[in-house]
Amino acid sequence: MRHTAVTGLLPQTGFKRYRKMNHPFTKVRLVAKFGLIASALALISASYAQLPGSNSGLGGNLIPGSQTTDYAPDHFIVVFKPGTSSSIMQSYMQRYGLSIDTHRTSKYFTVLKLSNTAMESGVKPQMLVSQFLANPAVAYAELDGVVTPDFIPNDPQFGGQYHHNNTGQGGGTPDADIDSPEAWDVLGAAPDVIVAILDDGIDWQHEDLAASIWSNTDEIDANGIDDDGNGFIDDVRGWDFADGDNDPDGDAVNSHGTHCAGITGATHNNGIGVSGCGSNIIIMPIRFYPGPSYFSDFANAIDYAWENGADVISASYNIDGYNQTFLNAVKRAETADVIYVNSAGNNGQMNPPRQALRNQATNVIFVCANDNKDNLASFSNYGTLCDVSAPGVNILSLFPDDGYVLNSGTSMSTPLAAGVVAQIRAVNPAYTARQCLDVLIQTSDSIPQLVSKVPGGRRINFFAAVDSSFIPATLDSTEIVLGTPSGGNDSSLLDSDDNRFLITSQNMGTQGDYAVFNATFDSPVSSLRKMRIHVESHSNIDGVSQFVYIYNWTTGVWDNAGNSRLKTTDTEVDFDIATSKLPHYINGSGQIRVRLNASQTVRRSYLRTTAFTFRVDELGVGVAEPN
Repeated sequence: MRHTAVTGLLPQTGFKRYRKMNHPFTKVRLVAKFGLIASALALISASYAQLPGSNSGLGGNLIPGSQTTDYAPDHFIVVFKPGTSSSIMQSYMQRYGLSIDTHRTSKYFTVLKLSNTAMESGVKPQMLVSQFLANPAVAYAELDGVVTPDFIPNDPQFGGQYHHNNTGQGGGTPDADIDSPEAWDVLGAAPDVIVAILDDGIDWQHEDLAASIWSNTDEIDANGIDDDGNGFIDDVRGWDFADGDNDPDGDAVNSHGTHCAGITGATHNNGIGVSGCGSNIIIMPIRFYPGPSYFSDFANAIDYAWENGADVISASYNIDGYNQTFLNAVKRAETADVIYVNSAGNNGQMNPPRQALRNQATNVIFVCANDNKDNLASFSNYGTLCDVSAPGVNILSLFPDDGYVLNSGTSMSTPLAAGVVAQIRAVNPAYTARQCLDVLIQTSDSIPQLVSKVPGGRRINFFAAVDSSFIPATLDSTEIVLGTPSGGNDSSLLDSDDNRFLITSQNMGTQGDYAVFNATFDSPVSSLRKMRIHVESHSNIDGVSQFVYIYNWTTGVWDNAGNSRLKTTDTEVDFDIATSKLPHYINGSGQIRVRLNASQTVRRSYLRTTAFTFRVDELGVGVAEPN
């Protein structure tokens, strides 16, 4: 993304959106997964050179701004710098009496286990992490945080799926739902889309789920051979990273994962039980807790999902924080253009530490939970780093052994949002992960009672998400016309959060105070059927007006698209552009230019205007091509 300015250069952003590609790591075979030897460390070390977000200064703590309370007592994570010989790595391990945890080690990182003798003598992983960080051959070393389920179960009872279609059952508010029946009416025969459910196991033989379970067609079942060379033997239906085997069922410990999987992918319209989000949803079962389970298990689960074809990853868990190993896995999924949907958590907190992950990668979204009256659930975390809410109270879904129960939690709202964003991807296969998330956010309903909890009060709307024909245009550059940049950058305009694009107004004498900037977008289509400009903005003082203009490439002038009065809190406004003029608003290179003009004009000669700050939280252009 390039950036220019007339009256001052804004910080250049490195924000990118990635399309699905052949990731270099997919071509590296996992070496001896269940018998890793010293020579494999060289492969791990070489792989680190391509990892995003490496940081040698993390030590035993999690990412700044995040926290956790429990760590692995018997192991820690380390990545050696590229070029470090296996003999040097082995010498460090021998010095401290360490061995490789072959169950958790991957081609991206190494997990080192303490000996029983060392632990009995009082040695703790924190001590060794500090020692390894001081070693010049180590890229990073860190503790492995414990990961546990994140849900609030209710007593089993039979009820309706109000989240799909709320008619007032159970005392709910009619239409406080995601409009699923309306969505199914317009979906038609959408292509299959794979959603990886990362959880405590899934009863993949459940009567209402078996037909929707992912199958690894490149693997021959029960022959004891890694047929597809992905490092996992007989992984026909996914993998269990908690037990290290090819059965993601997890035996009796799978009620949470089975419930989540059913919300997304219970077989639709089969005359049995309940319905997931559509007949084209394929569930990839991946178990990574309980165990005990750690961030290393979580990272391995994420890597397995994107490397084996998942389009969307849904993760519901209970931990307030993340470490470098986990972040690197999420960013590898980002590079592979895979969507990552995360539960907001059930602590009733605003912007808990886990949500800082949202600003570290473009493929991440956090989901809050609301009830059958569209109120935020009493347990749900919330805040500016959560983009949407979804029903998560008393959600009817699957229970092991062909059962059905009601459960509550952001764990329930997350797979519901994952199912909807998966359908967005199914009907718009050319969209990037970020574009799919933008559609999910922009087509959500604005619920008044959620406004103070979720930006814009957004609760997902399944029907609007798949019925919308608007494709998000890509922001290419901005330029300040009047005023002084005072915060944020181009990436601040890409989504609704607490990171804003700020301009301090410029006094124009008898004309008043103005803050004006232009934004250039690259259209994903060459001809237009309709266009919508979406703005979320406010001013720090009252009395400021906002005008939206669009550049007419034929006449060379700025046409007025509409205006609104700015408030002192964020307000969202959509401006639909007249169809007859659309050919004039896109040039031969597919560019569209928008101007935002915030002004406080002089109405009487003896009045003076006051300097203000124009604060834009989101600016987007949606376009639709002719049918």
